[in-house]
Amino acid sequence: MKNIVIAGNVTKDAELREHKGTPVLKFSVAVQDGYGANKSVLYFDCAYWGKAAQAIVSYVKKGIKISVSGEFSMRIYNDKPYLDIRASAVTLLGGKAREEVQHQEHDAPQRDIDDEIPW
Repeated sequence: MKNIVIAGNVTKDAELREHKGTPVLKFSVAVQDGYGANKSVLYFDCAYWGKAAQAIVSYVKKGIKISVSGEFSMRIYNDKPYLDIRASAVTLLGGKAREEVQHQEHDAPQRDIDDEIPW
């Protein structure tokens, strides 16, 4: 088994599908490689299986920063290599979707604690 950990940006909104009754979240991640004149971008097609996929589908949107770890494989189609990851863990690192979640948490009404202290 070849495990890999990547961090990059989601290239388009994730799609939630079902395969034999099991939910699977499909998305693609762009990862920058190299620097200067040798800078390039690698694209990984990711599949995240199980109920956890349903929990994060609304957050995996184009442009957000994400970290993915899982089993790595490569396939060739029409003489073009494709990099695939069967994800075992997905972490949202930031971006618009994460900012929206944080704003929702901060927008919750807060009570003044000083009014509740009896002394």
